Amino acid sequence: MKSYVLVFLILMSCNPFDRRSSEEKSMDAPMEALDDNTLLGPDKNNDGVRDDIEYWINNTKKIKNNNIRRAALLYAKSLRDGLKHHNDKEKSIHYTFLRQKYSDCLDLVVNGWTRDYVKIIEPIQKKMFNTKKRIKVQNSIDRNFDGQMVTVYKFAKEACPFELEDGNYRKRRGE
Repeated sequence: MKSYVLVFLILMSCNPFDRRSSEEKSMDAPMEALDDNTLLGPDKNNDGVRDDIEYWINNTKKIKNNNIRRAALLYAKSLRDGLKHHNDKEKSIHYTFLRQKYSDCLDLVVNGWTRDYVKIIEPIQKKMFNTKKRIKVQNSIDRNFDGQMVTVYKFAKEACPFELEDGNYRKRRGE
């Protein structure tokens, strides 16, 4: 009986449902309790990026240079701004266009490595939309955007609103 209890305790401490890598687990922001009861979450430095997401972007090894870091921060800011203005259809659409533009910027500065792009975008989205309320609001933003046409940017210099540091950035495939 004691051995069953011991095995049970060992298995419970492993948490088989948490499939994040050890790097992802260590990237959880070392902050006081994150306020997930609000729509926007904390942004103590008022830069428009939620604190836990900003911490992850600034500390993950998945982001290899400043261009990628800046594009990821702009993308995260556009997501939060969309949530902030979800009740105003025109602003909601505006921030969805920005989200698409900054997503293109990030894709282009990552230099065409789709799996690297996904390794950056997915954690940002998972952290941003981590409550039912946030998911519900994001769905309403997506409904506001229905029927809109977007520009797919061919070059990083068109999609990124900042001075690019040295790098060989690609055009979109098939161009």
